[in-house]
Amino acid sequence: MTDEELKGLFTTLRQEMSEMRTEMSDTRIENAEAHAATRQLMDANLAAVRDENADALAARRQLMDVSLAAIRDENAEAHMATRQLMDVSLAGIRDENAEAHAATRQLMDVTLATVRDENVTAHAATRNLISTMRRENATAHVETRLHMDVIGEHIAERFQFLVETVQFVDQKLDRNVERLEERIDRSAGDTQALVRYAYGQLDQRISRLE
Repeated sequence: MTDEELKGLFTTLRQEMSEMRTEMSDTRIENAEAHAATRQLMDANLAAVRDENADALAARRQLMDVSLAAIRDENAEAHMATRQLMDVSLAGIRDENAEAHAATRQLMDVTLATVRDENVTAHAATRNLISTMRRENATAHVETRLHMDVIGEHIAERFQFLVETVQFVDQKLDRNVERLEERIDRSAGDTQALVRYAYGQLDQRISRLE
């Protein structure tokens, strides 16, 4: 592998790491936006459920007030009739009063049972909606964690490849340095031998001239 290939490999790795960082940043932003939207949706749904429950309770109270007012009016009329009929027959008045009270109790029992059933149904629907939203939120969290785990594994693999590449480059540089040092040592030895030879030849010529 040449130096240019290594430089190209480093440049590619840097670009991939930069893209991965950008992707992780975008994923975090999307995850934060999804969580914010989920919370807003939950708040809106809870507020709507509370408003519906409040409206239902208000309507039921109005219905109960109307029913009680009607019952009171009927009781007042029954009492007036009872008083008017007291001079005629106490026994008949007692029977009619008993029947009126029985009808009133039955009407109140039916009304209260209906209100309780409607309240139970509304609470069950609210609980089901909250449970569904919690499950959806948990599913979104699991998908996000899986995505982050995959990205982390990919980064780890790239980082390991980068470490191996750096080790390979270091080993190659060490071998090149060793070869260069060997060449320098050889060149120095050859130069010293040449200098010695030339010095010996010069010494012999000087000796001959003397």
